[in-house]
Amino acid sequence: DEEKSSVVNGDGIYSSSRVYSVGNFDSGLSSVTYPRTFKHTLGKHAEQFSGYDQHDSQELAIYLLDALHEDTNRVTKKPYIEKPEQGEDESDQVAAEKAWGIHLQREDSRILEHFMGQIKSKLECPKEGCGRVSTTFDPCMYLSVPIPGAMDKEMKVTFFPLNPNLTPVVLTVRINKTATIAAAKKKIAELATEAYNFDENELLEDNIQMGDIWSEEIYAFYGDDHEVDRIRETDTTHAYQLRTKA
Repeated sequence: DEEKSSVVNGDGIYSSSRVYSVGNFDSGLSSVTYPRTFKHTLGKHAEQFSGYDQHDSQELAIYLLDALHEDTNRVTKKPYIEKPEQGEDESDQVAAEKAWGIHLQREDSRILEHFMGQIKSKLECPKEGCGRVSTTFDPCMYLSVPIPGAMDKEMKVTFFPLNPNLTPVVLTVRINKTATIAAAKKKIAELATEAYNFDENELLEDNIQMGDIWSEEIYAFYGDDHEVDRIRETDTTHAYQLRTKA
């Protein structure tokens, strides 16, 4: 087998257990993989995954793809090749194909064929008058992206308008957990303006003061540089409209 002959150090996961090869279904070997056998083989080569402790699934996927790629890499002697940059008159497609062809001179496996792609990277020199731009197409096997809503915080804020004839309203503020109170005030200004049908610029975030309420009294005021994550779900939060300074 061409891939088996290129196993790194002759002691990779691929050589230890062919059932993990992505070529199993093409080679006529058994397509059944027993979890116990998989777990045992994995633990032999990566002690961090031995035993029965809980592990991060992304960490496991990254290790497994890297290990299988190295074990099945058809390139046994990797030449030194400089990373090419995209030329000024070169299209993205041509530059990407050139970079990919160069990459295949060092890395070539079934894992690469099924799981690897490219990501465009563009760097610009910040020095004034330089104008240097470097654009490359880099190989990418996994890309970490944030889960929508995972970093968001939803909190109830009771807004008290300056006009005593207006009834306070409870606003649902959805904001990033790492945001500051200043950002929350901006969001409150937008929601309150919509709720009361205020004129544009009638309510500005600078004219809002947020505070923590305890036993129906103001316990503490929040500064603009405080993070919203310090506000707990059980806290009672008020926002007051202030008079504009003369």
